[in-house]
Amino acid sequence: MKFKLMMGTVFIPLLALAVVTQLYLFMPVSTNLVIFVKYATPNNIGLLTTIFGIFYASGLIIWGSLSDKIGKDLTLIIGLLLLACISFIVPLLKNYYLLLFARAIQGFCAASFPPVALAWVSINLSESSKPIAISMISCTFLLAATVGQWLGSFLISNSLYCSMWFLGSVYIFGATIFYIYRSNIKQDNQVLTDISLLTIFYKLPNLLTNRKLFPIYVC
Repeated sequence: MKFKLMMGTVFIPLLALAVVTQLYLFMPVSTNLVIFVKYATPNNIGLLTTIFGIFYASGLIIWGSLSDKIGKDLTLIIGLLLLACISFIVPLLKNYYLLLFARAIQGFCAASFPPVALAWVSINLSESSKPIAISMISCTFLLAATVGQWLGSFLISNSLYCSMWFLGSVYIFGATIFYIYRSNIKQDNQVLTDISLLTIFYKLPNLLTNRKLFPIYVC
């Protein structure tokens, strides 16, 4: 239980910080990116952040539903590994349009963490520990707006290697910890919902047009 508490109040919040940091990483270094990214201009460079945000928001819906089918731990492992892979690839792309496509994938992969991490805390921690863990995670989501820009200013000058490979290493470390945790814990008797991926995508239109959720989408 102590290990779960440490996971929920320390490890997951730090991972949340590293994941959401990607959304703000390019904001303070747009001038730098124009210099070493081919076909990038002051007018289109902002799309590298915008496209990440769009696919990040869209991915939240899909990853949350997927985690109900394959489990929270496995979803976090897969999501972090995919995010690590694309983060290692991003610095190799010097063409703006390829980088834009990679940022879309990166945003979608990053969306695997926030909703599933909060669900993991809700399932695994005691009632007395949940408020602390959820508060810590929420705090790091907001703190990422500052840390992400600071990290971008500090690590991005003439290339994306340092920033992306540093964060990619953090994601791999996170996936490894969740894999070890998943391998060592006793399997709970929790029954996962018997749904298919096709069912998840079939339900998306109704979810996206739900009037009760519309104010949330507007925000």
